[in-house]
Amino acid sequence: MLNIRLTIISILVFTFYNFTSGQISNSLAVNANDIYTMLRNDGSLFWNDNKSVFKVPFQGNSTPTTIFTSNLFILALDESNKIYLSGKEYFGGYLPGPLYDDLYSTNDEHTKNFNQIWSVDYTSIQDHTADFLDNGRIDKKVISIYSWPGKGNPNFKQYNGFETYLKDYDLAPFHDQDRDGIYNPDKGDYPAVSSVDISVIPELITWCIFNNVQNDFRLEVGLTCWLLKCDNNSILNKSFVTIQ
Repeated sequence: MLNIRLTIISILVFTFYNFTSGQISNSLAVNANDIYTMLRNDGSLFWNDNKSVFKVPFQGNSTPTTIFTSNLFILALDESNKIYLSGKEYFGGYLPGPLYDDLYSTNDEHTKNFNQIWSVDYTSIQDHTADFLDNGRIDKKVISIYSWPGKGNPNFKQYNGFETYLKDYDLAPFHDQDRDGIYNPDKGDYPAVSSVDISVIPELITWCIFNNVQNDFRLEVGLTCWLLKCDNNSILNKSFVTIQ
């Protein structure tokens, strides 16, 4: 059995808008820092089902697209030198949802439940942290914070309508205020990016997870995107993507 979890970091850009496609996938449109593009949960980027979307600098719908599309390709070789390829030409090749372990078998309900992209913005995180620091408890619950699929989130089912197969499975990244290894907004935890200093709160954080299963080949990909607002720094004033 060949199981793969991969980490890659690349620079990108975003803001969002839901729609569904012919295959089982979802998407968010991103419009920020003079860039308009599309993020999806099927391994592809810059694609809106029937046309490419990467407009820089974005000055309206007439702005030409500068990148056709991008897709995640992963090539693997097992102990017997058998080659596995994950990804399709132009876009797609992945289904929503985690794989959990070697024995878990995905199904339609599992795919449907995870066919979404979670997102949280700067204001929501600021409000949540200020609320907790005020008196050590949360007086006003922010939906995007409480629905975030962090490890072991005790509020996950209440806000998402379904349970994860393994409740303590590592999913979306977060700041662990009390360092107990569990995502619990009631204890001051909130969505965060592990590679970003805790003093820096991104303008937007999004997360989704997808997989590819081919006989003995099992690949799970967690995609975290975040947008930094740094008007005085053209390099940091962009969005970043982490693929895990």
